Amino acid sequence: MRRRTVLATALAATLGSGALAGLTACSSSGKSNVIAPTPSPVPAATIKQPPVPAPPSSTSCPSGFSSRVLWPTANVPSAITAVHEHYLAGTAEINDDLLPETNGLRPVVVDLNGPTTWAVLLDEDGELITKEVELKDSPATSRLDPFGTSDDSASPTPGLPYTALSAGPAVIDGTHAYLVVAAVDYAYPGETIRGSMNFPVSLVKVNLTNGALEASTTISEGLPIKDVIVPTSSRRPGGGLRSGLYLSLSPDRTGLLLSADPSSDSYDAQPLGLRLSTEDLSVELDVLADVPILGPFDLYGEAVRINSSATSVISLADGQEVSIEAAEPFFAWNGWLYYYGAPTRSVNNSCYAREMATGQTIALDVTDSYFNGSTVSYAIGSSYHVPGIFSDQRQLLFTDGPFYYFDPPSSTTGAPGWDKSRPAPQAACVFGDVLYTVPAAGADTTADVELTSVTTGEPLGEVAGVGIDWPIAATAWGLACGGSFYPATAWLN
Repeated sequence: MRRRTVLATALAATLGSGALAGLTACSSSGKSNVIAPTPSPVPAATIKQPPVPAPPSSTSCPSGFSSRVLWPTANVPSAITAVHEHYLAGTAEINDDLLPETNGLRPVVVDLNGPTTWAVLLDEDGELITKEVELKDSPATSRLDPFGTSDDSASPTPGLPYTALSAGPAVIDGTHAYLVVAAVDYAYPGETIRGSMNFPVSLVKVNLTNGALEASTTISEGLPIKDVIVPTSSRRPGGGLRSGLYLSLSPDRTGLLLSADPSSDSYDAQPLGLRLSTEDLSVELDVLADVPILGPFDLYGEAVRINSSATSVISLADGQEVSIEAAEPFFAWNGWLYYYGAPTRSVNNSCYAREMATGQTIALDVTDSYFNGSTVSYAIGSSYHVPGIFSDQRQLLFTDGPFYYFDPPSSTTGAPGWDKSRPAPQAACVFGDVLYTVPAAGADTTADVELTSVTTGEPLGEVAGVGIDWPIAATAWGLACGGSFYPATAWLN
């Protein structure tokens, strides 16, 4: 992880003025940060999905998928960042004839029963609102820049300054979607936004039932764009998180855990280590403001080490110290801290997982014949990331190089039924008792998705005809693939 020295007093003063503000609304006059996934266009031949059957229950595991996309409902660039049951969050290009100033890639929340799409937009006063929208095919001349804004048509008056609202990481619980959003101010249409430029970042809460915007808060007055972009549809193996911003639900699902590690070339951007309430988005814990910073610190997703030589980390979930002795952490996910057995990374180093709430520690099997029998903890640490699409999945999967499947404490030895000599799948996810994998490129199979039992390791079937992108995530209603959602047509008994 990158390290830097920051005075605790400076952090508290900086974060206290904006990042820890109460409920606020984003204004088009303030600059914002973008966390937009790189979108992938939906093939025109795979849209306009007819009604599909509902699953037997919300826990039913799909065994078949339609070859036609349920969402998006038009040929538009899109990306999915979170799924839960029949809801998703992400971004899609909006083309509204009545509100041309809203056109471009915008944050969206979707009820797949319909489907119904609500966009998070700025009104004429620059306040955040939500609006039900109908997706329309993108113009053939549509051009999208890497930060989620469209061409000159996105501005109501070509040549004049305008503000473009973009989307970032999101999570969904049983009742609401929580999205990171940002309003980037452009001096003129087509202005090039440098990756090191800072923009304020906000978090919004959207009701899943009616799409209403229930709360919003500013979480940072300025983070560099390049540190908050999530490449969720870039066809990168694993499709995981490589940005400097992390968002997840706490293990008890009552808090939002958010950390940000700005690039070293952005001198005025401040790091974040927060727990926010899902009720009103108020800050319940600010590790970097409430704990004295004694030297260089490290961020590990759901945990922060406040001193590079410290023998403990602080959990964002509850603020408790977690001892790591002479170890080197590399990531914290779903309440578990993953770390090396010694402070120096080495291919001969052991690897462990520790439950931060209880201290329970287990050894992870990272010996793999794919790497000629040597341990590959360094390979794991160098590719740390969470699933590119947030879901109810609790397992931590790695598909860069060998394939690792960690579900402590129940599984520490890799993916059930997976021959370690096989190349890693291009993408993988878990729903219920089923592991869904996209076969490696060049694999001797016609399947687009393979199903394996998590409990027994036995193969459960194959699915062909799905236009696979990655990352992937499954619910009882279907399969999210990059920027598209394929509805389920059959389920396992």
